Amino acid sequence: MKINEFEKYYQKKYTKGSIDEHLAIYETRDGQGFGDSPKAILDYWVANLPEYEHIIVVKAADIAFLTAEYATFDNVTVVEYLSKAHADGMLTAKYVITNALIFTSYFTKKTGQIFVNTWHGTPVKKMGYAMPGGVMGSWNVVRNFVMTDYLLAPNEHTETIFRRDYRLDGIYDGTILRMGYPRNDVLINGLDADKTTKIRTTLGLNPAQPFVLYAPTWTGDNATLSLQSKVFTDYLKVINKTIELGFQIRLKVHPYLWELAQQDQAIAPYLIADTVETNEVLGLADQLITDYSSIFFDYLILNRPITFLDLTEDYDHERGLYIPQTDLPGTYLREVEQLDDGLQHDIFQDRRLAWQKQFTSEETGQSAKAVVEQLLAHQPVSKAAHTKPRVLINARYFLDSQVSNKIIEYIQAHQANEDISVIVSFPGSEPEFWQHVDAIIPPNSIDPDIYSRLFVHVTNTKWHELRLRGRIKKLRKLHMSFNCLQWRPKSYYELNNLTGGAKFDKLLKYRTFK
Repeated sequence: MKINEFEKYYQKKYTKGSIDEHLAIYETRDGQGFGDSPKAILDYWVANLPEYEHIIVVKAADIAFLTAEYATFDNVTVVEYLSKAHADGMLTAKYVITNALIFTSYFTKKTGQIFVNTWHGTPVKKMGYAMPGGVMGSWNVVRNFVMTDYLLAPNEHTETIFRRDYRLDGIYDGTILRMGYPRNDVLINGLDADKTTKIRTTLGLNPAQPFVLYAPTWTGDNATLSLQSKVFTDYLKVINKTIELGFQIRLKVHPYLWELAQQDQAIAPYLIADTVETNEVLGLADQLITDYSSIFFDYLILNRPITFLDLTEDYDHERGLYIPQTDLPGTYLREVEQLDDGLQHDIFQDRRLAWQKQFTSEETGQSAKAVVEQLLAHQPVSKAAHTKPRVLINARYFLDSQVSNKIIEYIQAHQANEDISVIVSFPGSEPEFWQHVDAIIPPNSIDPDIYSRLFVHVTNTKWHELRLRGRIKKLRKLHMSFNCLQWRPKSYYELNNLTGGAKFDKLLKYRTFK
């Protein structure tokens, strides 16, 4: 199905059917392959608790591979991304497990479901409201986080960014779990001999020659990439230089680049298939070349040399970094020709040990087990009480300066005593809209005590046409306290979808200000 057909089917069935208490569904990278921590969780679960059923969601190209991989498990089913089976699984599974769900806004947790977001790495690049364009670029991530029961953070640094730069403090009612990343269990425990041999054979590696893994980050601009893009030329330069220095090298591109990268005949022989689990390869690598990918945090567990090769024009300025390049636990380079400085001279052992202590101390090799046990027990960790009443402002299309100015005045007057969220209907490319968004939440602002958070209404139904179906007691049933009944959602699904099912104490709708 196309995405709009899928969403209509999902919404139509949203209030129908019951939750299957023994069913879990997994989706990583919006169906672009299957791996990362959700796969590690599944692998532990099926090996130890056979009474549960599991559904893996992937795009059509990966169905055959994953079906064969889990052929010995009768309780694992692989379904196609954006199929009816996908929607039905999302609507009925007790446990919904993902590492992102960044680019789709259809999923809305139902009552009785447990939603797990493992996320996908410790941030080096600025995230959320701290990055350029982050206010509009993060609304669906914030909505996603708000409905998450268990959000995995591998360290204190990541938890701080979740809370601050995605504005979770004040609105998040779930539990942030700091118990390491399930995908890193393999780096602690190691691969058995048969698995090691299989991966080396698959990659064509010579055990007698040092192996370098090259894993550049995804910059988020692959929509404009082609095989003639500079990024692929740079990849080939890195490969050739590394070979020249006497190493064997393999390239692991981000899954969103995989389909295009495999068409490049020059780099294809060195390309690691998207079906090969990254952290299993990490365990075999003698050295790592990366840029700002969070993969190096995982690699820190092994305390092996890391070279940071930044071939961007000015990534720090364009995106922003949490960690200065000079503080990274490895040689920082700006030219491919300088690679011998990193690959042949390791002087960062002490700094890596310090970074291990700071960023990987939660890794025990038992993270998948700990997560599954937490899910089945479902006893959320106690949360700090929210000290401010939650206010949701319906700003509608946000094109009228009078409206936006009044909202800004309200925020400035009440932000000390209220936790304020603003929801707008996305009107398209009108410049006034973007100006007003920037006025409410200035770009790159990271102080959650000063500015509000933003949700965006993107469904086909116009915001001012939404009508309440049912009586006021239905609102009480939806666990929302209304001091003001000016906001009138169309349906139970719409209400939960817009803000991730967040609860508010007061809702304000600005129609006119006379």
